[in-house]
Amino acid sequence: MQTIGVGIIGFGFMGKAHTYGHLNMPLFYNNLPFQTKLVGVCDPVLSLAQDAKARVGFEFATDDYKALLAREDIDAVHICTPNALHVPILIDAVNAGKHVYVDKPLAVSAQQADEACKALEGKDVIHQMAFHNRFFPASMRARQLIADGALGDILTFRAAYFTAGGANPTGAMGWRQRSALSGGGAIQDLGSHAIDLLLWLCGLKAERLISETFTPNPVRQDENGNPVQATEDHSNMILRLENGATGTVEASRLRTGFDDMTRIEIHGTKGAIVLDLTENDYLQFYDNTLPDSPMGGLKGFTSIYAAQRFDAPGGSFPNAKQSIGWLRAHAHCVYSFYNSIYTHTPATPSVFDGARIQHILDTAYRSAEAHTWLNIE
Repeated sequence: MQTIGVGIIGFGFMGKAHTYGHLNMPLFYNNLPFQTKLVGVCDPVLSLAQDAKARVGFEFATDDYKALLAREDIDAVHICTPNALHVPILIDAVNAGKHVYVDKPLAVSAQQADEACKALEGKDVIHQMAFHNRFFPASMRARQLIADGALGDILTFRAAYFTAGGANPTGAMGWRQRSALSGGGAIQDLGSHAIDLLLWLCGLKAERLISETFTPNPVRQDENGNPVQATEDHSNMILRLENGATGTVEASRLRTGFDDMTRIEIHGTKGAIVLDLTENDYLQFYDNTLPDSPMGGLKGFTSIYAAQRFDAPGGSFPNAKQSIGWLRAHAHCVYSFYNSIYTHTPATPSVFDGARIQHILDTAYRSAEAHTWLNIE
């Protein structure tokens, strides 16, 4: 059995989420021809890395990611740092011959994302973005229905990702509120997920957009009580796809009452889907080709039960009857990356996909400044 050595760079919340996938892979997937080994963990706060080593079982801990990249027993690295560090670490990693798994968004600018793509030219490494919302069974079933033509021609859509993290004017100042580290606010953090999931489901490219932003509390206090300029908390966007379909994308950290909500609605000539990842056991599908009658016939949204219906080798534990959770999609995203390493086939969503999303995010910020429609380069 092939053993793939793993290094985790950044052991905050997302580093733990990625590590969860490795710890559970032997349980979630039967008869794998490969296994992963948690070799090294890196965090700029050395005590956090040392604690991860002690609790999780990494072989070594460091506060220098280059020490991790120098290890011959590490084949792949997870980049779970603040956004501004993704591309510099990625470039060093691919130059060291490591496969790379990068948290979203890829970069803090389209220019930086292009630098990542250039660094991958001619490199024999597998690379993947952690757009984990693609990896819920309900999401994959929605993609299958649309690809099979169940919706007909896509006409319009609504994509939204809501949290309430920015609603409190005296809320904590994290790195996501600091542009130098995050590259932006709601558009970067939430919009990247919503746009990627929408375009992947539709199987279409984005062509043009117009956007606006809103920041009710543009100045917040840092940990020392000093005033700091904060990133935007809300964005509305109208997006036009290559087939002419037009809809909205909303990314908001101001939605009091929503801790974390992603919802995609897609409407076509033959049907519609509603994907609400707060109720991710189900996909809502409307079949507009069913016969009508004065009393409504059989038309109406149908709940398709998806839960944990993964293709083999997944899906037996937990079985399809159990409710699915947020971490399970992360685990399947991680599995897909390592299966691509084992089979030496391109992973998806790739860093190139991440760069395309980054160009859309950059266009959204430029549109908000110019107050006009812009083509996506």
